[in-house]
Formats: sequence, C-alpha cells, structure tokens
Amino acid sequence: MTVRLQGIGSNGDQHVTTFINMLAACLRLEVFADANGNLRRAAGPPAPAQLPFTDMFDRLTGHTEELTIRVGSGQNDVIGDRYDRREMDVGDLGQYPETPPANKPQLMTRCELLIHILAEYLHALDSGRTTGRRGFSDAHRAGQRAQGRHRAANGQGGRVTSQRGNRARTRGTTRYSNGARTTTVIENGNVTDVR
Repeated sequence: MTVRLQGIGSNGDQHVTTFINMLAACLRLEVFADANGNLRRAAGPPAPAQLPFTDMFDRLTGHTEELTIRVGSGQNDVIGDRYDRREMDVGDLGQYPETPPANKPQLMTRCELLIHILAEYLHALDSGRTTGRRGFSDAHRAGQRAQGRHRAANGQGGRVTSQRGNRARTRGTTRYSNGARTTTVIENGNVTDVR
C-alpha cells in the first residue's frame, strides 16, 4: 500500500506541496506523488547523513497498510502534528530550521522533528493502528529513538531524555543526553519560535 497526503482547507494543495518540499529537503532527493497519489521518492542512494531519514521514509511508504496524512497550516489544535488524527501543520514545522544554526548546533531541526513524527506513524501502522490515539506512548518512544539516530548521523549526538510541555501549552522543551535542549514557543496553538 502507501502513504497518501490530503490537504486541509482552501490552500490544501499548497500545504501538501510545502510538506513534500520539506520531505525532499530532509532526504536530499526529489519527493513526489505518483499517478495514483502515492508518496514516492526519486531513486538513488542517500548521503550518509540522510540514511536514517531515508530508511524511515522507505519503510513508511513501502508499508503494507495504507496511511493518509492530513496536511494543513495554522490549525490551533495541532502543534507540529496530531498523532490521533495523523495530521501535520506545515506552518509549525516551518518554524524549525532545516539545519542547525551555527550559533546553536544542537538545536532540533525540522528533519529531526519529521523523522520523529514519521516513526510514530510507522509504529502505529506496524501495530495495526491507522487512526486514533491508542498506542501513542510506544509510538512516541519509537519517535525519540529515530530522533537519536538522525542526530547521530548528522553530527549532533545526544539522545532525547525528555520532552515536556507546560500546562498552558505555551512552551515545550526537549532535553538531550549531551546536555543540549530545544525550547519551542507556542502562541494561540501555533509554533512561533524555536530556541
């Protein structure tokens, strides 16, 4: 089967295109929807830094179960992604840098966040759960392990030791075993800064 993308709202096609471009940037290969609407990538060997992401992408798009990922922007009830609805917010994802800035080389990147989300969705498929929240804790741990592999391949190091948000849902902090941390600032249900 495959992964299909479904745009949300009047700019849904634009959101899907943005998401495909984000995936292509992480893979360093072309990503496209084939004639049947299935998400695919261009053939070719990945660079060593892209191996974890490419492996995750290939496992997800080659899965025997079908997955529909809904893609929008500015959804106030979606912070990055919403596991129970398999829904992503490209506006939120776009706040994360594609590569770590020189002044903060340990900062979480968009590709690190995306591999986490894709690993959660793959874990759900492997568990026979194409929708709903059931199994989230195990899927989240799979996402954290994928983050660690991505960071190691990209010279950042450090595995995720905790990911916590405050009660007001205005801040989220990811801490790593090497002492690094990333703080995500959230306003009105949307990511506005990553530091």
